[in-house]
Amino acid sequence: MRKKIIFLIAVVSIFVSNEIIKAQEPFSFMLKWPGDARIYKFKSPTDVAIDSNGDVYVVDTENHRIQKFNANGDFIKMWGAQGSRINDFLAPEGITIDSENNIYIADTGNHRIKKYNSEGECSRVFGSFGSDKGEFKSPKDIAVDSGGNIFVVDTGNNRIQKIRNTFDYIMEFNGGGTTTGTFSTPQGIVTDINNYIYVVDTNNNRILKFDGVGNFIRQWGTQGDNDREFNYPTRININKVYQQLYVVDSDNTRVQVFGVNGSFLRKFGQKGANSGEFNSPKGIDINSNGDIFVIDTGNNCLQKFDENGKFLEIWSRYSFQPGKFNLPIGIDRDSQDNIYVVDSNNHRIQRFDKNGNFSYLWGGKSTPAMEKGNFWSPCGIVIDRNDDRVYIADTENCRIQVFESNGNFVRKWGNYGSSEGQFRSPYDIRFDSTGLIYVADKDNQRIQVFTKDGKYQKQWSTKLTFETYSIPVNIEIDSNDNIYVVDISNNCVKMYGKNGNFIKKIGRTGVDKGEFINPFGIDIDSNNNIYVIDNGNNRIQVFDANGSWTSSWGHQGDKDGEFDSPRGITVNSQGDIYIVDTGNQRIQKLKNEIGSPSPTNPDISAYNFPNPFNPNIQPTTIAYSVGTNQPVTIKIYNIVGELVKTLIAGEQRQGNCTDKWDGKNDDRETVSEGIYIGVVKTNDGTSRVKIAVSKK
Repeated sequence: MRKKIIFLIAVVSIFVSNEIIKAQEPFSFMLKWPGDARIYKFKSPTDVAIDSNGDVYVVDTENHRIQKFNANGDFIKMWGAQGSRINDFLAPEGITIDSENNIYIADTGNHRIKKYNSEGECSRVFGSFGSDKGEFKSPKDIAVDSGGNIFVVDTGNNRIQKIRNTFDYIMEFNGGGTTTGTFSTPQGIVTDINNYIYVVDTNNNRILKFDGVGNFIRQWGTQGDNDREFNYPTRININKVYQQLYVVDSDNTRVQVFGVNGSFLRKFGQKGANSGEFNSPKGIDINSNGDIFVIDTGNNCLQKFDENGKFLEIWSRYSFQPGKFNLPIGIDRDSQDNIYVVDSNNHRIQRFDKNGNFSYLWGGKSTPAMEKGNFWSPCGIVIDRNDDRVYIADTENCRIQVFESNGNFVRKWGNYGSSEGQFRSPYDIRFDSTGLIYVADKDNQRIQVFTKDGKYQKQWSTKLTFETYSIPVNIEIDSNDNIYVVDISNNCVKMYGKNGNFIKKIGRTGVDKGEFINPFGIDIDSNNNIYVIDNGNNRIQVFDANGSWTSSWGHQGDKDGEFDSPRGITVNSQGDIYIVDTGNQRIQKLKNEIGSPSPTNPDISAYNFPNPFNPNIQPTTIAYSVGTNQPVTIKIYNIVGELVKTLIAGEQRQGNCTDKWDGKNDDRETVSEGIYIGVVKTNDGTSRVKIAVSKK
């Protein structure tokens, strides 16, 4: 009884901060794939500009910042944060760069213009909200002529303001209207080598041309989707070598190219999310080689084309290439530890070896009426390790599909509905020890059970009597055939018996240890330890077979070992884990540094005495045996996995061995009360012992 009391006091008293989680050591980063992926994180970007060195600046509007990349797309730096201080932005939308590489930003939400150098240092701020000279209402774009004069698209005031490079007001021209030469919500501007000015008159669906002092020259365009017609054009830029104008025709999801007098030359782009396709494109610029950079706002990416509109590359957190991902969600491994990933928004399954080397893929988008073997936003996967057949929860098609390990189709069952054997967004799938298949039928708020050939067996609701709603998104089954259901709507894991009888809930809403924000992914190792993806907290949490919290680690980021909205997990036979790092569009493999979280490993036996022990009175002795003369390490960890003490690391003689721990860390400081884990590693195996420190 005394041990149990000490254990409970110790666990309750441990404070788990973000810094502790960052220092977590039981799992260390091993590898990731795709390993060479650049992680582009844009949120509704709207504009782009390129300096004389070829560096690319992206206006990352809803992140309220500017991001800078080199010509190859490698990240250099970023600056800005949401706010109204000198270095802040509020939804900036426009950018241009002058001949001396000064950068001008339209800080749209703050109704001002800002000037920076290429290092992101602000030198001038000009303007405030209003309609007087030098005041702005939601300015959206900027241009600079050869004399250094600045032209600001003062969108909310339906005018262009001309300002000296010393930020002195010069003039303004044209007001709101629909008549010739007037504006209605202008959004884009550019100047040519002769200092003519071209303005995108967005709501009038046309382009207007002026001389350098605002005299109207000509206009072209009307609403429509034919050549030389527009549907909500947004930005314009110019290839000054060929004197060709590129207009982003946003709602027609294309770019149109014109001569400086308005003659139509060509167009490129269409609606979609694949390479060379657009979803509400906004910004555009051309580099010195004539390559065209288009901000594809709705797809949160930048796309690069040659001067004729041929697609070259995409800068995006998403990818359509084999071995890369667009919203990976589910993951499992086969009997050979090959890894299968559900690449949901690419509507396919990808297979890799255990080191992340791409093998092959299968699938493609389809509806139920279309070809078998294709998918529509699949989410869940399980592999029968007896024959390595692959079972997929084909979520939007409301069906289960079965394949050989090479992707050959075997069978399918299910369709949309709420009757027995029907589904509404089946999200995950697992086997029990008898070979029955359990499906998390998300929108029907239930679990359905089938045989391997799809014959319906039984079901139960995941909504408890006191709950208003339940969203089961993941399912896992332990060695005793207990079923664990991740209920994202109630921020918990629900445990059921093999007959579907509810046993207990694990977790609740929160950020502390054992609490969840949008849990989304679960696996159970060979010792029935439960690993849960705590998606909203960007961490992994581990519970023992009784549902008691044991550890947490991880925090938000895109560096190795960091996560962004992770959604899937699988644990291999060595206790190493594979994480679907969804927001970073990658898989990470983490090495288990301290062995499977079980009291002992059958390869080696270890124990300690006395336990609990008071370090102010006597040390505790760790006893173990080794079969031959061999190297041995003993390390002490605290309950959240931080290394506390390296007790020994060296050669030990064959036979029974003992080593003492005096309760001090590597800095010779006495540790606090609590539970610690002693990890004994030899060539024969690894063993873990729980050590209780009490000063009473």
